[in-house]
Amino acid sequence: MLKVKCHFGERSDSRIKHSRFWSSSPRCRPWRTLPLAGSFGEAGQSDVFFLLLSGLFAGLAFNSYTPGRIFFLVPLFYLFITKNKTKILPFLISFIILTMPLSFYLIRNPDIRVNQQSFLTNNSVSITNKFSYLGQNIVKTALMFNVRGDVNGRHNYPLKSALNPLIGILFLVGLIVGIHQRQNKTNQLFLIYFIISLIPTLLTYPHENPHMLRTFTVIPSIVYFIVLGLQWLTKFIPNQYRKISIYIVFMLLILSAIYEIRTYFYYQNQVFKQAFEIKKDISQVIEKDSL
Repeated sequence: MLKVKCHFGERSDSRIKHSRFWSSSPRCRPWRTLPLAGSFGEAGQSDVFFLLLSGLFAGLAFNSYTPGRIFFLVPLFYLFITKNKTKILPFLISFIILTMPLSFYLIRNPDIRVNQQSFLTNNSVSITNKFSYLGQNIVKTALMFNVRGDVNGRHNYPLKSALNPLIGILFLVGLIVGIHQRQNKTNQLFLIYFIISLIPTLLTYPHENPHMLRTFTVIPSIVYFIVLGLQWLTKFIPNQYRKISIYIVFMLLILSAIYEIRTYFYYQNQVFKQAFEIKKDISQVIEKDSL
């Protein structure tokens, strides 16, 4: 649903253009979902190729939209919990090589967007207010999945929950199961993936939340918990009804997909163009956003 183009990719402020906007279009965001490609599948094997590949994807994620810069923590965490600490080096080699240019650039030209968006770096905000903001963000983000979604028409059909009722229930069940069975290494991996995905949103000002675009990278962990919830629920189905239950689930998933397609192509289509309208002079918008 997030077919949002970068309209300000050619801005004159080079610090913004090169460190954020050039890569914020959806075509670059899949790199934030791929750092596990090597570490999850092959971390226990001797072939370091997959670890180098994982570092490559983590580096591409780092070079994408700002929240992607923390996703190298996910494969690192997995290597630690699977006791593959000696295999961190191949991962870090490819990751560091790919991230060095942007890292050196940001050292000389700090990304002002982070300071603009995060209350954590604002010294004028008291500790009490920071905790208050964090609490508000936790509540708003939690409700975003099943109750009250993003109001911004560029990210979502205004106020629609991120997940429809069927998928939302499966997600909640899977999340509860994952927390309950947290000793499972795969559950640990996707729980930390889920938490890391939410950090950028939780540290921004509450008036901008819920923010579906900023939590885009939570999708892989959501899919995992949906499947985990479905798998857990099937344990309660008697064997003689297993076959028909598969057909029922399949039909429900098709209806769920139709529901989402209808929402996007019919309802959100009506507000999508208006959401990108600029009602002020473009120079005023750029100047305000650059402050």
